[in-house]
Parts: sequence; C-alpha cells; structure tokens
Amino acid sequence: MDELNGTIFYRPEQKDNNNLQVTVFDANNSPRVFSLADFHKSIITFGREQDNDISLSSPLVSRKHGRFVRTVNGWRIEDADSLNGLTYNEAMVKARDLADGDFVRIDDNLEAMEEGVLFVFSSAESVNKW
Repeated sequence: MDELNGTIFYRPEQKDNNNLQVTVFDANNSPRVFSLADFHKSIITFGREQDNDISLSSPLVSRKHGRFVRTVNGWRIEDADSLNGLTYNEAMVKARDLADGDFVRIDDNLEAMEEGVLFVFSSAESVNKW
C-alpha cells in the first residue's frame, strides 16, 4: 500500500511469473505438468508435430499451433495462425500475457471439450491448488 496526501492506494503484489508452470490436459491423455523455465529457452513451441517442445495429440491442435514466449514481464502465449486458435475467457486471442490462475483452451467449440486441450497456469507457490 502507498499513501499520497492522506489517500491510501492498494497495489496488488506483483508475482514473478518467470517460474510459471503449465498443466496440460490433452484430449483423453493423463495431465502433464511443465515448468516453462526448465526448458531453458525464450521460445517454447507446442503443436501436434513431434519436433515441438510440447507435443500434443488432440486432433483439434495444428501441427505448429503456438508458442510460449519469455518477455521482460514473464511468459506470454501466442497463436501461430492455427486453425482453432487459442481461447481465453471465452474469447479468441492471438496473444496473451500469462499469470497464475489463467487457463487457455484449444477447441473448435463444436466437439466435446475432451477432444481439445486445456492449459492451466500456476506459479510454483500455488501449483495444483486449483
């Protein structure tokens, strides 16, 4: 909290999202957890092709679907002009800065969600508390 001329301003604590973890629910496969920092890269790709850093099996995922990018503020998710895109809070997004508690879906809004992918993001301090 800061005080200026008798007025108190609340500033939420800024969490370090450089140590962000992602739990991946990929179609009917068991969930997998990745620490993005453990890749030791500034760009981490994901998609159906095996040469992606994170390979996904859902038929709703493009071969080169997207990437996680390390920025000065932490991690960002970006779509790579995929067919089904990325959905955050029921809206399609091309890119989004990520924070603890965020989730992003890959689906076509037609098939049941179990055919798609769900990314759930958490900080190291709050892993699996969702």
